[in-house]
Amino acid sequence: GTNEFHGTLFEFNQNDLFSARNAFALKKNRIRYNQFGGTLGGPIVRNKTFFFGSYQQTVIGNDVVFNQYVVTPEMKAGDFSALSTPIINPYTHTPFSGNIIPQSMINNASKYFLDYFTTPNSPGQYFKALAKAPNITHEYVGRIDHQITPAQHIFARFAYIREPITVIGYRPSVQSSNTTTEPSLGGSYTWTISPKTLLTLTGGFMRDAFTYNNPALGKQNDSELAGIQGIPSAGREAWIGPPAVGVSGYQAFSFGGGGYGGPGSQSGGMYNGKAAISQVSGSHLLEAGGEYLNRTAYGNHGSAAPNGSFGFYNLYTGNGFADYLLG
Repeated sequence: GTNEFHGTLFEFNQNDLFSARNAFALKKNRIRYNQFGGTLGGPIVRNKTFFFGSYQQTVIGNDVVFNQYVVTPEMKAGDFSALSTPIINPYTHTPFSGNIIPQSMINNASKYFLDYFTTPNSPGQYFKALAKAPNITHEYVGRIDHQITPAQHIFARFAYIREPITVIGYRPSVQSSNTTTEPSLGGSYTWTISPKTLLTLTGGFMRDAFTYNNPALGKQNDSELAGIQGIPSAGREAWIGPPAVGVSGYQAFSFGGGGYGGPGSQSGGMYNGKAAISQVSGSHLLEAGGEYLNRTAYGNHGSAAPNGSFGFYNLYTGNGFADYLLG
């Protein structure tokens, strides 16, 4: 709002060069955080019209640290002999000989998903790794002010945010993508009709959209291929894929889309308009006006567990993963 040009530049940085190694990581995890941008404002028409704009970008490239207690290859084959806790046969209620589940008793559906389980790469039955999860946010703001007459002023403002994110799943290779966008526009007109009377008109809108997806979804009905009934794909082709599996005591697997019932999207908006007039009368202030507000919300996604969700919690054998193998 001045007749001179003014601007700023800024930068904020974090780097793992100045950080210690995470206690649960095999090596120092990558830390990259950069936030930078600038502003510029000044006259378009001297004493009448002015502009202001800003841009900011936030770039986050930190590593995700994995430190998971996982099942061993021997356990996948039904061999729990390394455990001191006896594995109970749920049909005879007696321990399995040698703590080994016979291959003939391992459920076929459980066999189908065995490769989804992560196995150890570190001592103590742990899987340790680092995974990059880039996150970049763009933020734009612009504003125009115009003095129509000494008594009348108008301005318009625009803002836009876009944030694409890579979300790391239960292992480094399992990734999903989220994107958030938020545009908004607003404006205001004021008229000082007299020293005691003011008219104000304002209006604008704000919209937001959130989309999320996982490349493992929408390809094949893994639950059906594994022999699990009751999870149909007709009319739900976008959501088919591996189910979510939880196992007490161990890291299992899931392929969420980064949001509720992925893949999916959620969007909405708010539209607003207001008119008000104020009048000073003696020691009193009189005000009158009206407002319009419209809110919208839309969603396109699957259910809470579109591919199926299964949990195994030490109920039958004394070990969650043994429960899983027996189905």
